[in-house]
Amino acid sequence: MLSRIDVQRTAATLAYRLGDVAAAAAVLRAQEALAQGKFGVMVDWWRIAEAVVGRRLPGKVHQAGPRVLRG
Repeated sequence: MLSRIDVQRTAATLAYRLGDVAAAAAVLRAQEALAQGKFGVMVDWWRIAEAVVGRRLPGKVHQAGPRVLRG
């Protein structure tokens, strides 16, 4: 299970690199993990998808970019 900060960093990286399709990519990964019976991995990808969507909501400060990627 990924930590909260790992989820946020992964979401930021996906949002920065994939833009609007980042959430869809994370959901697809969650579905693949479910099909393989990897429930912990599925939960991680769902949390990442939720974090990506949360970053895109109006009123939130979008902080994805090189600063986040340097880790």
